[in-house]
Amino acid sequence: MLLLAAPLLLLGAHDGPAWQGSPQADGLYAAYNQLAAFSQQCQLPIKTPQIVVVGQQTDGKSALIEALMGFQFNHVGGGTKTRRPIALQMQYRAECEEPRCFLFEGGRERQVGLQELKAYIEAENSRLEAEGAFEAEELIVRMDYKYCPNLSIIDTPGLLDFDSAAQSTAPSAATNARAVRELVVAQMSAAERVILCVEETRCWQSSAVRQLVGEVDPTFGRTVVVSTKLDTKLAQLSGTSDLLHFLAARPLRESHPRLLGGPFFTSVPSGRVGSSPLHGFATDGEYQDALARTEHANLEYLREVAAPAADAATQPGARSAVGISRLRRFLEDLLRERYLMSLTSIIGQLQAARERTSQQMAQADELLEELAPSRLRGLCSKYVSLFMERYDLTIAGTVATDTAPIGQTLAQERAEAGALCSDAALGADFSALVGEGGAGARLFGGAQFHRLLREFELGVRSLPSVLVTDEQLSNALGVDAQHDALCYGRAVCQAAMSHSLSQHHELLTRLASRVEHVVARMLLHAAATADEGISAAAGAGALRATARRSRMISETIGGFLRRPVEEAFSSLLRESLRECMQACYTDIRSVVAPRGGASEVSTLWPIFASPANDVTEDGEVASWAVGGWVGSGESAVDALVTRLVGAWRRQFALAVKRKVRYFLISLAERLPTHLLRSLHTMCDEPTSTSSLDVASARAALLEHKAGLETEHARATQLLDRFYSLRGQLEEGSRADRPAEALAAGRG
Repeated sequence: MLLLAAPLLLLGAHDGPAWQGSPQADGLYAAYNQLAAFSQQCQLPIKTPQIVVVGQQTDGKSALIEALMGFQFNHVGGGTKTRRPIALQMQYRAECEEPRCFLFEGGRERQVGLQELKAYIEAENSRLEAEGAFEAEELIVRMDYKYCPNLSIIDTPGLLDFDSAAQSTAPSAATNARAVRELVVAQMSAAERVILCVEETRCWQSSAVRQLVGEVDPTFGRTVVVSTKLDTKLAQLSGTSDLLHFLAARPLRESHPRLLGGPFFTSVPSGRVGSSPLHGFATDGEYQDALARTEHANLEYLREVAAPAADAATQPGARSAVGISRLRRFLEDLLRERYLMSLTSIIGQLQAARERTSQQMAQADELLEELAPSRLRGLCSKYVSLFMERYDLTIAGTVATDTAPIGQTLAQERAEAGALCSDAALGADFSALVGEGGAGARLFGGAQFHRLLREFELGVRSLPSVLVTDEQLSNALGVDAQHDALCYGRAVCQAAMSHSLSQHHELLTRLASRVEHVVARMLLHAAATADEGISAAAGAGALRATARRSRMISETIGGFLRRPVEEAFSSLLRESLRECMQACYTDIRSVVAPRGGASEVSTLWPIFASPANDVTEDGEVASWAVGGWVGSGESAVDALVTRLVGAWRRQFALAVKRKVRYFLISLAERLPTHLLRSLHTMCDEPTSTSSLDVASARAALLEHKAGLETEHARATQLLDRFYSLRGQLEEGSRADRPAEALAAGRG
């Protein structure tokens, strides 16, 4: 044969309209449509057979789907019009003279008029086109119509030519091409889905669309190929041999011997349905008539042109694959077969969903009991235990966490909480302090805290020089000590440290801000983990709940405990940090406090008297003094100031780092008791201003449980329906067996 779409090994493929309008068919399609809506609404991973339409932009995917449906609803035209997948649940309804459409939005289904549906889809596509974006979430539409086939189809965005996009001057072209490709591949990847590969081509050797389909379905065992715009090709292929060669599609069949179906050849009349003179059709009826005329014209042309040169055996095969009606019938039979074959699998998935929902309801009841006043303290203790377990790990270090959402580079940290030294100083010396990549690494917890202290050390090193002028010294010596060497040295020391005071004070203020920022991020990570742990009691984690439900439980149950924990943590953090900084400020002030007696200064005098002898013995001190501590032509006063300030900065950095580390340890030790005391006080003495809002948490949890009960009831209803369908099919199969046996006996 020249062309045979595919062996139709389908139940009832010969029944035609008798099956389509039968109660069994209506029940089967209605059950699967309800199942798809239920799966989407509850975000359950129930796998149902569907047809995914893929093709390059302007190849006519959306126009083909409209032709299958018998009416126009989408925004079809040049460019990339379909910007998010559209899931179409179509069902034949003999009583529906006009399309009856339902839009799934916000977790619920609502009936909409055809014009409203058109406007909604066009608005969505226009919005995404203006944003230069594509959206992965399916736009779900259900429709009943007397001209609709029984199909569940997903229309995907048109694939972009990646090579052309890469050469485009538009910066977003390559990004859009990649985004569409990933979206389409994700839609095709489900093993239960049939791929409808749509292409407008005259060459069967290869195509970009088939190449992409082959990455997902290498054997093409679940792929049906459709060649669009046949009327255009009939005009282009002038010779009979060229036409027969194109219809035979031998390169396609030889490359993919296990091809599920096709190629089918279709034509769709140009023009849109509307009331203006620019529209091609005034009504859907006119559009359907035009579809039938186009298909009839194509078949007649093939009879006239191809018949003289075609073998009688090849003629029916070629014509059987031409036209929208033949493709529609093939897809209906194919999907019906997949529906029938999936009944047992669907029943198993619904049983699992119902059991999972039952367990989640039981766990929600347990959590409601824990919200009772008599057990609330225990729930708070459990939350604090989970919080501290993660908080301690955050400080100590862990490899079991994805750092992308919580880690920060040094640049991000400095941008949010301020810098401790200049960028120039950071770029020159920071890698020596923390190692290569330290500044660019995404760190959190203890590692981020350690990096902060290293930057503080660098910040102290990079403080500017201190200058003490002769005028300042004379004013400091007063009337009696202008020629007293000991008083002179003491005045130099006090003036130098007094000038350093403002520098160190400002640096400590910035350090406090950074410490609070880093520790507060530890709080966010620990609290998020505690939320997940405590909300698992309501079925958000251990029972593999959906992402939507997990977020809701986490925000409701974990959130109502998280707010008071954050408040208590923040108050203790501020209090402990204030105590730590106060101790650091006391150290600074003690250095410049008034002193009496020459003995307190005499220990500094050797440095002042013979500074050169001390350079090699204490080179580390000199490295802390900006520009060295003495140089040629430098006065003794300058040498003493440089030496003294360098030594003090080293001691200051070490002392502050010790105090800040002790602050972190002390905070971790005090935190459990502080958090428990705060939460238990709120439990025992509830007030209207308390952040522990038990009433709101209970109300949200009851609402969550009501949703679970609705899901459980719907799963039970669907399960009973699919049980009934399977029973009817088994009963029909048993009824057919005696007739088959009788026929065999007569043979």
